[in-house]
Amino acid sequence: MKSNDLKTEEKIYTVSEYLDFINSLIAPQKVVVQGEISQISPGNGYVFFSILDKNEKAVLKCFIWQRILNNLGIELKEGLEIQVKGFSRIYKPNGRFTFEIENLGLIGEGALKLAFEKLRKQLLTEGYFEAERKKPIPPYPQKIGLITSGFGDAKNDFLTHIGVFGYKINFISVRVEGLMAVDEITKAIRFLNENLPEVEVLVITRGGGSLESLQAFNSESMVKTIIGSRIPIVTGIGHENDETLADLAADYSASTPTDAARIISEHWRNAELTITNAQKNITSLFMNSHSNYKKIVATNEAYFLALPRKIISIKEIKLNDLQRLLESQIRTLISQIKQIQTKFFTNWGVIQNLLSNIKNEISRQEAFLNRESFRWSKFIATFLSELEQKLALGNPEARLKQGYSIVANESGKIIKSAKQLSIGQTLNLKLYQGTAKSKVNKINN
Repeated sequence: MKSNDLKTEEKIYTVSEYLDFINSLIAPQKVVVQGEISQISPGNGYVFFSILDKNEKAVLKCFIWQRILNNLGIELKEGLEIQVKGFSRIYKPNGRFTFEIENLGLIGEGALKLAFEKLRKQLLTEGYFEAERKKPIPPYPQKIGLITSGFGDAKNDFLTHIGVFGYKINFISVRVEGLMAVDEITKAIRFLNENLPEVEVLVITRGGGSLESLQAFNSESMVKTIIGSRIPIVTGIGHENDETLADLAADYSASTPTDAARIISEHWRNAELTITNAQKNITSLFMNSHSNYKKIVATNEAYFLALPRKIISIKEIKLNDLQRLLESQIRTLISQIKQIQTKFFTNWGVIQNLLSNIKNEISRQEAFLNRESFRWSKFIATFLSELEQKLALGNPEARLKQGYSIVANESGKIIKSAKQLSIGQTLNLKLYQGTAKSKVNKINN
């Protein structure tokens, strides 16, 4: 090519600039590649090796930092089938095209079991699974972080069995399988810890599967992220027989997503049952008390109703005696009239006086009877009205309506004195409308 064929306006790169330019184009393109390990060449803190595609006779030169391999707990061996996630670049000092690995996963159950057992023993020796590290699960959580796939059954199983107890669930959808799953799950754990301090418990869950499909939960970085979580973590990974390193590191390991929901809601369900039983006991106690009050009222009612009848009966006897006396006096007067009939004409003035006296006496006695009847009728009406008011005041429903309440301990026994109380004791309150619970903070005897 002649020099005059080059256009002066075209950019002319140095070798270094051109390689930087190429790297800027290819490095951001992160991909997952599968192949067979060959030509392992350890270095100082890193390892070079190749992965082969034997069918197509293709080779990809790879580079990985030793610390990444240590975190994964994987020992590279020629012939192992692997998947690698990373990006390509050209190493400028020698112009070599290399695939730099950020994550690596084994293919095949045998290799995975060996890697799993090796890493499990290493982390166990380092104390990552010690019981002393585990944080208690709060008994009545309301703010929950849920990390799982948004498309699998695990999410629905958990939400279906968690119950309705006023939860606020912060859900983060992640991959739960493949090389990208580890990075997404660990980032979700850190995000909830750093940005949502109100979250009380964190749940990581997915459905069952093969050891290969659960590989994301068997990495050192997953274990360390779980151990470092400020928020207590419950795992519900796989089926009952599945156990991952994440389960061993978690503060509580549930056998399934459904079991994880049961663990989270267990105290809520027990409290709900306790409240239901307490309501039944209070209702039964109130009904029994009401029945006893009715019996007492009925007994008192019979007594107090009989009392005015007795008083009236006494007055009736007195009135009857007065009536008989009056009749006797009238008969006497009539007899006297008959005796003086013969003297009628000669003693007319005396007869008139006698008849006037009789008339006056009859009017006086009638007025007396009317006064007594009115007085006793008013007395009886007033007595019965007062009795009715006293009976109404003795009605428990009336007392509750006035703002009073029935206080009972948790066994249903009615509290009548402050001497029956103790600090911190839970009390059940029966109000006119509904029930409530309270806790004793102070006692004044």
